[in-house]
Amino acid sequence: MDLPKTRAKAKVLGSTRYMTGKPCPHGHVADRRTSNGACIACCSSAQALQEKREWARAWRLENLELDREKSRQYARANTQRAVRKVKEWVQKNRERSNATKKRWADRNPAIRAAGRMKRIAAELNATPAWLTQAHFDEIKDIYKQAKLAAQLTGVPHHVDHIEPLNGMDRCGLHVPWNLQVLTAEENVSKGNRPIKRITPLPSP
Repeated sequence: MDLPKTRAKAKVLGSTRYMTGKPCPHGHVADRRTSNGACIACCSSAQALQEKREWARAWRLENLELDREKSRQYARANTQRAVRKVKEWVQKNRERSNATKKRWADRNPAIRAAGRMKRIAAELNATPAWLTQAHFDEIKDIYKQAKLAAQLTGVPHHVDHIEPLNGMDRCGLHVPWNLQVLTAEENVSKGNRPIKRITPLPSP
């Protein structure tokens, strides 16, 4: 039996489907539901996608440890790729990225404070007792360089430990020769890896 060609006619005839013979916005030439005008092919695709998502969600819940381990393995194997993608996204969406960071900071003052205190404690624990006043003056100068670089470029700069204070296999010290000035983006992407600066600082 041929289906009605319009939704209005399908309603009059009491048919649950109709067929216009024209493609839907997604290119399907298929029956449509009289109740809402939806394309049957689109509905089938959406239903299949939803079922796939529900199956994946159920599998993750039943295999949490395995799923986490697979995620860790992927992250270890694709660290550089992930960092590159994040950098590309941030460069293309600078304002959105800054707004997101600010929203997070405003909503999580306690976490920020805890992070600062943890950093201060790590620096105190990693500061040798034998440092002289000249060493402390050098450290202050490096922090001043970071502030000056930020003012000259308009880009946030951090003071980074070349050998991280909490490295994976070794820990550095809070001493002048283990400090370098990096942009905030460089510092975040560096993580806990001992990488020395290769780009020059701006001249005052």
